[in-house]
Amino acid sequence: MPFTARPQRAHALLILPVGAGLVAMAVSHGPRGYLIGNAVALLLALGLALVPLRLETAARRWPWIAGLLLVLAVTAVAGPPLDGVRRWIAIGPLRLHAGMLLGPSLAVLLATASPGLRIAGTLAAIAIACVAPDLAMALAWAGALLPGLLGLRPRLAVASIALAALMVAATAMRPDPLQPVPHVEAVVAGAWRTSHIGGFVLALAGMAPLLLACMRDAPARALAGFWAGLSLAGLIGHWPSPLIGYGAAPILGYGLSLAVWRATQSARAST
Repeated sequence: MPFTARPQRAHALLILPVGAGLVAMAVSHGPRGYLIGNAVALLLALGLALVPLRLETAARRWPWIAGLLLVLAVTAVAGPPLDGVRRWIAIGPLRLHAGMLLGPSLAVLLATASPGLRIAGTLAAIAIACVAPDLAMALAWAGALLPGLLGLRPRLAVASIALAALMVAATAMRPDPLQPVPHVEAVVAGAWRTSHIGGFVLALAGMAPLLLACMRDAPARALAGFWAGLSLAGLIGHWPSPLIGYGAAPILGYGLSLAVWRATQSARAST
């Protein structure tokens, strides 16, 4: 049975996969910098989750939605390139994956919007992922879209699913020139080759955020769909394994989305 949504309960669904990933990296002798980077990112994410935000009204949330979509769009066409692909925001010497950093918060905000804005914003995000190209992000946005279609007019829901599927297929058909990096992509497959039990446990830990779908809250279910898409990409191909693999962006993005979720939840409770 679904239980009441509380952003505080979602902290464990971040700590579990990141912790499992750190153990897996240590056992497989991953670079020490990777271990330190993910550990520091986890601490920062837990701090970000406590940041007070002012999102009491739709008028405050709309600029966030527009701004995050704009950043994702600009990154896809003018971000720092790597082998011709543009997916990252450069912060000094750091490169953070824009979609994984900002996408979870955008998914939360869109889940609180009207059906028309929610569908339009999510389809725009999938289109941006197609431009990048970034199949993992396209799958993540498709996953975030599906829970919000429940209860809508069947024609609108079917049309939205069809358009999203076409854009995901178009993204999948575009070649990705990036080569897989150990401890970043295909993390579960690597662990499975060493130990079937270890790979299975790591896969389960990586899917912990999917438990957000059990919560009685639209943003929680949108987040669950978002992480489901990312996790699926990491399992079926050479795409980053979020939270269990090396990468600060998804960890920080998770923490920031909890702060946004808490702010939108407080706003809805006061209306």
